[in-house]
Amino acid sequence: MTSKERITVAMRGGTPDQVPVTPGLSEIIPVQKFTNDYIEFFMKAQIPLWKARVEVESDYFGADSFLHVAPDASPEDPEFVQTVTKETADEMFFTRTHRTAAGDLTADYYIARTAPVSIALSSPIWTAIFPRSASCSSTPAQRTSTTWPRPIPRSATEPMSASGCQCPSTGGSDCGASRR
Repeated sequence: MTSKERITVAMRGGTPDQVPVTPGLSEIIPVQKFTNDYIEFFMKAQIPLWKARVEVESDYFGADSFLHVAPDASPEDPEFVQTVTKETADEMFFTRTHRTAAGDLTADYYIARTAPVSIALSSPIWTAIFPRSASCSSTPAQRTSTTWPRPIPRSATEPMSASGCQCPSTGGSDCGASRR
């Protein structure tokens, strides 16, 4: 059986010649196999992650690769504009603005040659999840997050609950009271 036949038979409740296996890789292995550079992979070459995952899973690991995808982008997926705000030899900061019917949602991101994309601590989503108070240090590097997972708002105006941050100056979690 081919990988496609094996997966199709298993998904239909049949008995394949062997158990289909797909490792479900994150971006780490595909980035290492294609460029070993996150900025090159995501920002410069713009290699489609789904394609890289399938190729690495099947070609490198010999796995039965498949992805759960829709044939087209969802009409609910908002358009976005991405702007590089700062770039050095080893890192990049950029802003992504999603255009929605309810208004624009903007977040700041960080990516390095050796580290994947991270949402910047100053972005509206991050500060909605971990609000600060006057008693907490204003330096993001001095804050540590509390237990995950946190609920992530679907929009900037959606009510949510969050418990804030651990405040090194007080040793407690008093800097960011819960809100609803």
